[in-house]
Amino acid sequence: RVVDALATLPERDREALLLREAGFAHREIAEALGTTTGAVGTVLARALRRAAALLRAALPDAREAL
Repeated sequence: RVVDALATLPERDREALLLREAGFAHREIAEALGTTTGAVGTVLARALRRAAALLRAALPDAREAL
């Protein structure tokens, strides 16, 4: 379900989350996305909100955990 949720995210959000999970620094994520380091936090926060919403919809019994 997580893979499905990631697949439905916009490419930029998906890439940001995957880079973060892989341990890349905000500077490296910014370079990969073609943005500033200051914008990376915003991109990640938005991506996490979208992913959580998708997972809540896919796992209605897990609403409390997300």
